[in-house]
Amino acid sequence: MAQATDMRMQGYPAKVKSLSWTADARFLYTSSQPVFTAWPFSGKGPEGKPPLQFGEEGAGLLTVVAAHPAAEFVAGGYDSGELQLGDIKTRRSVVLKMADGSAITCLAWSPDGFRLAVGNERGALLVIDLRR
Repeated sequence: MAQATDMRMQGYPAKVKSLSWTADARFLYTSSQPVFTAWPFSGKGPEGKPPLQFGEEGAGLLTVVAAHPAAEFVAGGYDSGELQLGDIKTRRSVVLKMADGSAITCLAWSPDGFRLAVGNERGALLVIDLRR
């Protein structure tokens, strides 16, 4: 912002419709990729730096991302209905919900970060308790 210049984040196969900052604001997650994509904003920011990309491919494109409110995790919902949880430290992910064909359209963490609400385009709502 200090330079008052635009920066183009390229390489997306579809329009980015979801953004989410990590709790410490070091990374900005974006949707519209087949894997988690996190742009680094520490130091001088992302300009000239590639994004971190990690996770399991094969579920389609991420339609929505939601960074955990305290930990270094991110939830991602796919256009296929699959739900993944990613860890930026290890750059790995795990499937929490298998694809059911209905795109995930919204994700929301509880303030304590123990529950994740998931909504899809059919209007279904699922709340996952991660303490179990």
